Amino acid sequence: MKTTVKSLFVLCFATLFLFCSKEKKLAKRLEGTWNVDKVDMVDATNSSNSYSAVNAGTITFSGNKTGKNDYTYAIGSTSYNQNESFTWSNTEETVAITGNASNGDKVKVFNVDDNKKTTQVWVYAAPDGSVLTYNLTKK
Repeated sequence: MKTTVKSLFVLCFATLFLFCSKEKKLAKRLEGTWNVDKVDMVDATNSSNSYSAVNAGTITFSGNKTGKNDYTYAIGSTSYNQNESFTWSNTEETVAITGNASNGDKVKVFNVDDNKKTTQVWVYAAPDGSVLTYNLTKK
């Protein structure tokens, strides 16, 4: 019986350590500047608001869990520049970005579909069914 309890304890501790290390690994990978190779937004409620942009700019993540967007996209003939600071956090499979709350920005939790050292693909599914996808490459 003691052996079973001891084995369960070791297994639980090893599992906890494994998940924490995946989370820390992603956080460490994020630090630095990433090129926004492609950003796609498919608006589920109004397709005229959908957009796609290539080589749009950069996203920078600091070790103190802050960052900065600096990229541009166009809807029709109108260009929009995302140039703002944010805070971020992560789990082993997601990245949460919180913009400027005073401007009404909300938390966007992106699923990290592809997590490599120098390339990543993130997908955010909005409550209305719209989908935002980032293809990123580390600078």
